[in-house]
Amino acid sequence: MPTSVILLAAGQGTRMKSALPKVLHPVHGRPMVDYVLDAVAVLAPERLVAVVGHQAAWVVDHLAALAPAVVVVEQVPQLGTGDAVARGLTALPAATGRVVVVSGDCPLVRGAELVRLVAHHQAHAAAVSLFTAEVAEGGGLGRIVRDGGSRFLRIVEAKDASPAELALGEINTGLYCFDLAFLRAALPNLSRDNAQGELYLTDVVAMAVAKGLGVEALAYPRAAEVMGVNSRADLAAASAYARARVNDALLAAGVSLIDPATTYVEAGVVVGPDTVLHPGVCLHGATRIGSGCEIGPYSVYRDADLADGVVDRGHSHLEGCEVAAGAQLGPFARLRPGAVVGRNARVGNFVEIKQSTIGEGSKVSHLSYIGDTRM
Repeated sequence: MPTSVILLAAGQGTRMKSALPKVLHPVHGRPMVDYVLDAVAVLAPERLVAVVGHQAAWVVDHLAALAPAVVVVEQVPQLGTGDAVARGLTALPAATGRVVVVSGDCPLVRGAELVRLVAHHQAHAAAVSLFTAEVAEGGGLGRIVRDGGSRFLRIVEAKDASPAELALGEINTGLYCFDLAFLRAALPNLSRDNAQGELYLTDVVAMAVAKGLGVEALAYPRAAEVMGVNSRADLAAASAYARARVNDALLAAGVSLIDPATTYVEAGVVVGPDTVLHPGVCLHGATRIGSGCEIGPYSVYRDADLADGVVDRGHSHLEGCEVAAGAQLGPFARLRPGAVVGRNARVGNFVEIKQSTIGEGSKVSHLSYIGDTRM
């Protein structure tokens, strides 16, 4: 059965207090929407639709560069999640099967979990399947209401909830899988008669329950991965979680991190086994570090390429450069774009090199600037 995806990316994110669209704010070095696109790609969707709104041109340009196959629909005015999904369906006039709805501000969701949601939806021939999560404090999130036998009844938005409902610890994650035929029939029946005056997608779930159709509410195993990013504090928490994922993968691959909590390695950076990263190291962009290297404290690299056995004594800044095997750097070395350091060469403390080649075995020991030359 074919699967389509609707990505909701229209929100302004007023609590971010930023001119930048919320979904373009970086989480651990990448716009948060990029992570969501990676997750839905695991579903191999037949069609992917993005619903945009606030600062739409910025989001459209980003999506065009990153995922040209995405079909973009604009939501103006923004009348709630139900309206957003209805707009998204206009780009799926001939689609059949099911549609997965995801939020562009949920960067930590795992593709494997979306696959599980779809598989469960299909196995139970459900009209609606959704992920829920258990949290200590639900805040402004919708609450899951169940009966005495734990059977799903409805989702109540926080602004419409009673005090008893607000005390519930199971929340709606905003991740859904719908039967397309049911969704198309239900959306025109939504009403704005609620506290926010919006068309709630959650009311579609209530319609399925009222009709006696199958509604499957699955627990997402790690609540932190489905918390939307709505503030700078949320952004920092999501970045910390994403950073920990990368660091855990490095440790499992044989890289030593003296203090993982203070080591910043962006996704996409490659580090070889038996390399040691000291506290405060920051590795960005397309940086590649070979095996058996040692990167001293507080060095910052961006798009740097280091071969095996390189030693950096710390506090160095490298950008767009190449360092051959066995070279020694720092402390306080600066290699600017176009710098090439040869095998077993040495670039000492307070040395800056730009668009220059330091030959094999050569030494620039300290307090020097080398620009546009070969030695």
